[in-house]
Amino acid sequence: MSLADSSTRHPVAMACLLIALTAMGLNAYRKLSLENLPKFDIPYVSIVTTWAGATPEDIEVEVAKRIEDAVSGLDGLKHCSTTCMENVCQITLEFNLDVDVDTAAVDVREKLDAVLEDLPDDCERPVIEKVNINATSVVTLALTGSSTLEEIYDYADNTLADQFSNIGGVAKVELIGGNEREVHIELDRQELAAAGLSSASVIAAIQNNILSLPAGRVKDHGQEISVKFDADYAQLEDIAGLEVANQDGARRTIGSLANVTMTTDEVRSKAYINGEPCVVFKIIKKSEANTVALVQGVAKKVEEVRPTLPGGMDLVWF
Repeated sequence: MSLADSSTRHPVAMACLLIALTAMGLNAYRKLSLENLPKFDIPYVSIVTTWAGATPEDIEVEVAKRIEDAVSGLDGLKHCSTTCMENVCQITLEFNLDVDVDTAAVDVREKLDAVLEDLPDDCERPVIEKVNINATSVVTLALTGSSTLEEIYDYADNTLADQFSNIGGVAKVELIGGNEREVHIELDRQELAAAGLSSASVIAAIQNNILSLPAGRVKDHGQEISVKFDADYAQLEDIAGLEVANQDGARRTIGSLANVTMTTDEVRSKAYINGEPCVVFKIIKKSEANTVALVQGVAKKVEEVRPTLPGGMDLVWF
């Protein structure tokens, strides 16, 4: 009865209250996000370690065992699952449901920092990732065309990926198909033997002569200038002319001992659309992002970049 009495005695105030509640409801509905699954966190942390050229047995002994010993004493750790493959070791840590996954990832990182020196020298630093079920792929695009796959991948990786990453709500952009370009040096065994050299000599020459590092600073009349030793090469011919040995007047270069070519890294994944090779973009959203707003932003960006694509390339939405 008090509500009815108040409405009768103060009709203007009650009308203003109803209008305010309606406006708040409409504003909340406008901001309401659409998700396939309810938002929740699962306490899983993944550790991926790469050791190029290693066998699963070597990775199990030299990498997996040491990492497992380091993280086995973490508070709230429920289960540890390890997979050792050629070149890669993946360890998945499952924590109790009451453990905060962000805190668990920090604890894992601190434990790994203490054992990094015990890992093999040529082993890459372990990558720690939180398993976020809310960060899913919402849009898939394909870049195709008459250009070579290497040119398509270069443009996708260096230009398009950055543009889509800047869209609000995008966590990252994954590329499938193609690989980064790299220089391959294929040694000639007969030439090496004739020159009395080994592959280690070529590797040492490359490591000692192709690098870029700070070399100090120079002070001049109150100004300080940074000095950099820059021995990066922009042309294949420069790498081929790199000197490996110079003894008794006999000068041997990499070009005389090997075939230097520009190619790509080993292709581990391929993508096709309508039977033609392409590079696929997987747009992964942030866990808190609005799916509908993100898809609309990607659609707008696709219309913006299509007129700027190089001749012979096309961006397909599927």
